[in-house]
Amino acid sequence: MSAIDTISSVGAASRAGVQKNPRERKLLARIAALFSGMERLLEKRRSRHMLLDLTDSQLKDIGITRADAYREGIRSIFD
Repeated sequence: MSAIDTISSVGAASRAGVQKNPRERKLLARIAALFSGMERLLEKRRSRHMLLDLTDSQLKDIGITRADAYREGIRSIFD
């Protein structure tokens, strides 16, 4: 095998993502976990704000009062 063949095959393997180094995998996993956590917080925020848009009869159907919905709707996403 010539030097050109070796360089070419190494470059193709790295472009295909065949052997990622453990640090890179760990970093990608942390980034994915960060995005997943942000997604959960935003979903919590959306669902709490949706409570504020429900009618009194809809709130009664799920067993909470307007005051309960308001208290929940204004809570921080970090609670």
